[in-house]
Amino acid sequence: MLEQNRSSLYFRLLAAAVAASIILACTGSVTPDLEDETAPADDPPPVDTPSVEVRADAGGPYAALSESPVITFDGTKTTDPESVIMTYHWDFADGALVEGVVVEHEYAATVAEYSVKLTVKDADEIELDSDITTARIRERPVASFEVATAAEDIVVGRQIEFDASASEDGDGLGAVAEYRWDFDYETDNFSPSKSTSDPVTTHVWTFGDFPREVTVAVMVVDDDGFESDIATSSVEINDAEGATIIIE
Repeated sequence: MLEQNRSSLYFRLLAAAVAASIILACTGSVTPDLEDETAPADDPPPVDTPSVEVRADAGGPYAALSESPVITFDGTKTTDPESVIMTYHWDFADGALVEGVVVEHEYAATVAEYSVKLTVKDADEIELDSDITTARIRERPVASFEVATAAEDIVVGRQIEFDASASEDGDGLGAVAEYRWDFDYETDNFSPSKSTSDPVTTHVWTFGDFPREVTVAVMVVDDDGFESDIATSSVEINDAEGATIIIE
């Protein structure tokens, strides 16, 4: 009986070995091809993080008078959200180079216009951005005017015309932008009662004792905000019976 059981076990093992050989020949594996459930999942796609760029801002335009040709340049409006800027380099276009956020520079006392460049760099002196502005060295504008109304028409109650078209910006770099008029000027007390962008204006005297002499004064302002000296003329306002004009 024992010998019979051993023979039966032998044949079962032999059958199992043959079956395993068949599976190996057909599939290359003695075990079923199961999906590995422990394999790591694919990494998620990278998310683009928006970056705010560095933007250099040189400010301006700038201007100064030749009588005091010192200009303060301001780079504080430069955009630097991640604080990567280490140096601010200024090129004043006259051979001078300076570093700093806010800097002062003195130009030669001659009329000129300069293209000023601000360059911002990181800790490795790599340029991040740059910006160009202008700086002008100016002369004061020059005020001049005439009474355009005929002498016989300069009477109380009538419009008197004044023309300051002969005024100049003083250096040819810009233009006269504003005319400030004082129709009752007193020495060292310029109090403009009218401001115009047009060089021609009018005024009517309607009160006071006439005939009487008045002093008219004008100051002009250029497109950089620089003011001229005052130009004056003395005008005699007559009553309705006649008129004379005196210009000094």
